[in-house]
Amino acid sequence: MRTDHEIDYDAEKVGKKEMLIRLLCSPLYYDEQTRQVNIDAFDLRMLGKRPETYVSIGRKSELETEEKFKKFIEKGYRIWNTKKKDKYYGYGEFQHDKALSISNKIEVNPLKDEDKSHIGLFYIKDDKEYYTGPLPKNDPEILEMLYELAKMLSDRVTKIAAD
Repeated sequence: MRTDHEIDYDAEKVGKKEMLIRLLCSPLYYDEQTRQVNIDAFDLRMLGKRPETYVSIGRKSELETEEKFKKFIEKGYRIWNTKKKDKYYGYGEFQHDKALSISNKIEVNPLKDEDKSHIGLFYIKDDKEYYTGPLPKNDPEILEMLYELAKMLSDRVTKIAAD
């Protein structure tokens, strides 16, 4: 059985019709000129010397108050406004089952985290493990999956005004 130390298997599962949010920065994940989401928005990165094991996404149902939503959105400023080449853009919303329909390699799970709004989009490598970052972009199936995930957000991006 495939397991991962970051998944909270006892937490409430993500509903099929649940709306999820991916924070986006520009130009790394979103091209403001073409209004296109880049496939890197759903790739796994290297965090220093440690590879990512999941794509961080938000659970809109857990962000029911304006204060919680604002706090979630501010994560983008803290992550990307520190780099001069990147600037924060906003977020894209998508429905959980739409992401799952793209590939049987996609799995969305609650995380072992006190913040229940923060969940992970994992990529299944085989029946025993998940991919770690970065994903093998020489694999046509992986490239198509990333492209379809990015396309899923293309008309659903909301810009956040810069402070």
